[in-house]
Amino acid sequence: MDQEVLTVEKEVKVEVAPTLTKAQIADMEKTRSLTKIVYTQFKEHKAAVIGVYTIIFFVLIALSAPLIENLTGLDAESQNVFARYKPPFTRVSVPVDAREDMVRKYMLANPEDAVAAENALIKEDFVATRKPEAFPFSACEIRSH
Repeated sequence: MDQEVLTVEKEVKVEVAPTLTKAQIADMEKTRSLTKIVYTQFKEHKAAVIGVYTIIFFVLIALSAPLIENLTGLDAESQNVFARYKPPFTRVSVPVDAREDMVRKYMLANPEDAVAAENALIKEDFVATRKPEAFPFSACEIRSH
């Protein structure tokens, strides 16, 4: 029996690495801190970078909420469940407790104007007087018509 030997020639491609300068080799051999390594890997991950920008955006919106409230005139702390499905920036009436707080603040800040307004309301018969010690901010009571 004749044994035939099959020889298969394979092409081997050898890639030659580019020559590096001493400065490039020294830069590659530098030790980097763990934070630099993590930061470099983080920058390469696109979804993580987009997530950080999204979080920063929402934090900036939250921090500028008082400015947005003043510019738009909307009250961030009031709720109106019946206006839930109205379009954005729809104006709703001020809740009763917020209105009372605004009236009290005005009366404390401007006592002369508050007394004049109170006297005008009494004169027009919109309110009735009662004992001053019953309600420290006003000497009148709202009448229901």
